Amino acid sequence: MSYSVVAIDDEKLALDLICDYVEKTPFLSLKARFRDAFLAIDYLSKHSVDLLLIDINMPSLNGIDLVSSLPTPPKVVFITAHADYALQGFELNALDYLVKPVRYSKFLKTANKLVETATFSLHHKTTTSPHNECLSFEDGYIFIKVDNRYERVELADIRYIEAYGDYVIYYLNKGKLLSIKTMTQVLETIQSRDFIRVHRSYIVNLRHVDTVHRDYLVIGKQDISISKSYLKELQCRLN
Repeated sequence: MSYSVVAIDDEKLALDLICDYVEKTPFLSLKARFRDAFLAIDYLSKHSVDLLLIDINMPSLNGIDLVSSLPTPPKVVFITAHADYALQGFELNALDYLVKPVRYSKFLKTANKLVETATFSLHHKTTTSPHNECLSFEDGYIFIKVDNRYERVELADIRYIEAYGDYVIYYLNKGKLLSIKTMTQVLETIQSRDFIRVHRSYIVNLRHVDTVHRDYLVIGKQDISISKSYLKELQCRLN
């Protein structure tokens, strides 16, 4: 799935940089770019987009006022040279804010928040609306960084995740992936009730669990320990 993006910044070099970041991110699609805030408002009144990347400090109309003027604004990421503006941005329910100069690693982390939010919304609609019975959370996915590339992985294909030093191993239906991440970061990325931590070293996808014993569970031919500190939450989830 590709998410449509509009970028707004009166500074050409800053706009060029952020647009370059969008174009190199596989799940983002740049639809328009503007240095004039009023031209951007006209475009946004006629087109629906998923994400707005907007500078706060612009002449004639700043980014916060522009977003406030939109009747139904998309997800917004504010870009600013002054971190003090962040609070105002979050009062408008901004997805995130980026402080100039923006590094691609920080930009990509913010872009992944969009994917996580959209995936969570899909799950919410699936479980609460009778009109979405044809949808399932398996439609969700994440991008996992492996070496210098990002692999798209369907959440339904993840059987379990194991901590491995400074890395985690994603065990998939076919194969496995090694990525630099903490277990806490994994849970923040995978916002699904299908996934639960059962041990300091393991997160499992309940859809793949075959049997649950008192102190271990079974996924296929793999026995996974259940620690006492996570047992109560697992029992609540199973009930």
